[in-house]
Amino acid sequence: MLPTEMVILLAIAEAGEFGREVLARPMGDVPGEYIGHLYQSLVRRGYLRQSSSRG
Repeated sequence: MLPTEMVILLAIAEAGEFGREVLARPMGDVPGEYIGHLYQSLVRRGYLRQSSSRG
């Protein structure tokens, strides 16, 4: 797992929410496009589940 993927998982866990709303918040020097790519990678590998209602 990449360190930036861990940051995404920790941000979701800390916020107590799940979804792209959490990922829309600033995350330092990580561009939004890359965050989206990492999010989809985590979904494909089973770390996150994507639902139609919340992302």
